[in-house]
Amino acid sequence: MELLGCPYPIQKTVLGTLPTIYDVEAVKADLLQLILTNPGERVMMPTFGTPLRNLLFEQNDPTIYEKIRQVIIAAVAQWDPRIVLTEVAVTDEKGQSGAVAMAANMDTNTVYAKISFYLPTKIQAVERLVIKLPTGV
Repeated sequence: MELLGCPYPIQKTVLGTLPTIYDVEAVKADLLQLILTNPGERVMMPTFGTPLRNLLFEQNDPTIYEKIRQVIIAAVAQWDPRIVLTEVAVTDEKGQSGAVAMAANMDTNTVYAKISFYLPTKIQAVERLVIKLPTGV
């Protein structure tokens, strides 16, 4: 089964049509759209998305990493049955997580969500999507 989709953010071709992306690229675009959509923004689907924007101005402390991780896992479990998560790691720009990241670099306001997954039809290929997320001070 071939998966089709549009890139995210949505953009037109020079002909004014929407471009088509396939398989893993379509899944990555859909995953990015899921994670960056705030609940209530999608017409007729008020619970679609993640409340990550609610965490943007939270104190950047060790608990924020786990909150972001749990939000992503819950959203994918609810909204995207096409993929199987193998890992969701939330780190600072140096690849450190939790208390280690905070002790090493207290002035950072950015975290990275590294999502590893595979498609059940392509179990041999683990894909990765990295999303840069701002946090509070």
